[in-house]
Amino acid sequence: LNWRVDPGEHWAVVGPNGSGKTTLLRLLWGEIPAALGGELRWFGRSGPFNIAALRRKMGLVSDRVHQTVPPDMPTEDVVLSGFFGSIGLYEEPAPEMYPAAADILQDLELEHLSGRLFGTLSFGEARRVLLARALVHKPALLLLDEALSGLDAKSRAAFLRDLSLAAQNRAVQIIQVSHHPHDFIAEIDRTLYLEALP
Repeated sequence: LNWRVDPGEHWAVVGPNGSGKTTLLRLLWGEIPAALGGELRWFGRSGPFNIAALRRKMGLVSDRVHQTVPPDMPTEDVVLSGFFGSIGLYEEPAPEMYPAAADILQDLELEHLSGRLFGTLSFGEARRVLLARALVHKPALLLLDEALSGLDAKSRAAFLRDLSLAAQNRAVQIIQVSHHPHDFIAEIDRTLYLEALP
């Protein structure tokens, strides 16, 4: 694969099961290395990279993240963990991070979930809290891997609204994986189609 994402572009990544869509996002998230002989450049630079520092420039919403967040984690801590790109909160947040977390919850109309534990949220509420987590630190790149899967109509509409506003009002580029064309916001202006290997 030879692929370049230029500044300002929002990408849809589509293709059949087994074509490598999730693997590509895991590669971009720094979860797996490039294949031998391959080169990956983030934000105009080649490696080696400090993956933890790199993730502070990105946000991720995926089923894998959703399944990994501890159910007894307070909603605010879930959002605060976005500053560190971690599952769980292992560092003391800086004082200015707390109002930023409160602001993003308010921006996404989720402030009523403050004080709740992640495991007590509905599926749709939890997925939208993960979007808040991915946006709280104003990332340069937002990765979405089937982020709308399992959402009911109301939660899906709210998630798409929030995502569209993020694309319009924040300096964030979006790379979104989905099987469903209606999952892509209007701001997506490029498509990468991956074919399954025979």
